[in-house]
Amino acid sequence: MAVSEELLAAAQGLVPLLRERAPATERLRRVPDETIADLRAAGLFSMLQPARYGGYEAELATYFDVVMVLSAADASAGWVFSVLSVQTWMVARMNPRAIDDVWGGDPSSLISSAYRCVEGSIEKVVGGYRIAGRFGFSSGCHHSAWVMVAGVPSNAPEDGFLTYLIPDADCRIDDNWHVMGLCGTGSCDVMVDATVPAHRVLSLTAAGSEVSDAPMYKLPFAQVFPHAATVPLVGTAQGALDDYLVGQKDRVRMLGGNVAAEPTTQIRVAESAADLDAARLTVARNFAEITALAAAGKAYPSELLARIDRDQVLATRKAVTAVDRIFANAGARALSLDNPIQRAWRDVHAGAAHAGNVPEPKLSGYGALAFGLPPAAH
Repeated sequence: MAVSEELLAAAQGLVPLLRERAPATERLRRVPDETIADLRAAGLFSMLQPARYGGYEAELATYFDVVMVLSAADASAGWVFSVLSVQTWMVARMNPRAIDDVWGGDPSSLISSAYRCVEGSIEKVVGGYRIAGRFGFSSGCHHSAWVMVAGVPSNAPEDGFLTYLIPDADCRIDDNWHVMGLCGTGSCDVMVDATVPAHRVLSLTAAGSEVSDAPMYKLPFAQVFPHAATVPLVGTAQGALDDYLVGQKDRVRMLGGNVAAEPTTQIRVAESAADLDAARLTVARNFAEITALAAAGKAYPSELLARIDRDQVLATRKAVTAVDRIFANAGARALSLDNPIQRAWRDVHAGAAHAGNVPEPKLSGYGALAFGLPPAAH
């Protein structure tokens, strides 16, 4: 069995457990330790890890497929798996000393991220950077041994936007994740008080890995990272559609008539299925193209980068539209808190609020390029 098939089969094997635990995950406000243990035992957290540290170095296409399978069962579990895994991809691109800091002693260590500086300071100091403050939305932080925060050092703006790898000993979780959607992601703020050595700092414009020649590590951050917040939503919407088909098949309206036999219901199913197919296929096409360029050592055309950005935010929009369309016709029973369709509706809308899913900058950037104009300032 190929690695991609093995990993996908492992993800599919976890679907019944994730579906069963989804209500409890939401109430807990973070993914249960048992679920993290199951994902780890299945080898899924090793998917994007370098082979030198026991990883599979699987292609991003496999990662996307696995994220969609997990998210269809439980959006919160799929989201946390997605963002923790993309941080594995990030660490693999860092200085080898930093990589060894993370996985040299424990190859199973996980890394979360908190890229929004809510308050505090980042300053360049001798040998590294001094960071003190609050950083927001660290999904999966309860399970990570390290966290990556980001920002421009106030006294060295010429260094640009950087990410800083920090051990959990220098962080404290503020348990403030009380929200209406993606409730089980535990996306709390983290309080940081650390001096980060230079070898644990990475520029977002950097690419490639010193410990692996795998093409995926050569891909640009700006195109890869936002997909960690989009692909789970496509999977969640697919799970909602699957549940809708089961729930509506034998549903009869109050005044009579089978819902599934109504042409209007059938049209809703066709349109939502088409939206989700389009989202999956465009993402797959784009990453097949850019990965081939990376493998060949070729440059990435600006047109391709703009198209990847365009299709990423439109995939999010299609997921939202697909869920809205079926939720509006799912009946009053879909409002029950034990109905997975209403949870998927809330989860998809919550995920769409992620900064990486804001459509206007990327859509206008594509349009400007199509006209041969410079992108507008945002």
